[in-house]
Amino acid sequence: EDQGIYLNLVKNMIEENKYRLFVNINDLRRKNPTRAT
Repeated sequence: EDQGIYLNLVKNMIEENKYRLFVNINDLRRKNPTRAT
């Protein structure tokens, strides 16, 4: 469900030669609760 959002963000980041990706912590918690702690 969130894959498309971050896929597009990463593509845009690479195209614009940027190095920082902002990730919503709630997306991390939903995807993998143990890794987000």
